[in-house]
Amino acid sequence: MAQLQRSDIMKLAELSCLKLSDQEIDTLLTDLQKLISYVDQLSDAHATAQAPTHKATNVMRPDHIEPFPADVVLAQAPERFEHYFVVPKVLDTTKGS
Repeated sequence: MAQLQRSDIMKLAELSCLKLSDQEIDTLLTDLQKLISYVDQLSDAHATAQAPTHKATNVMRPDHIEPFPADVVLAQAPERFEHYFVVPKVLDTTKGS
């Protein structure tokens, strides 16, 4: 296990633009050493393959296409011309750049 030194905490604080008191440095040193120790314990643990505790099923409905009559959709449009929606002009192509 890698041991942190007080100088490591001071370097991290400097790189992070933090001003830490001596008490804060000591507290961080202790907390980070505990964290590193815990991570080391986790890396030593061996995971064994186990059967899943639940059965994976597809709960999504199947997709199926249903044709939708164009006249029904166009009837809901605020404005239409023949078989097209009428929308505001977005681009003005008459002006040159």
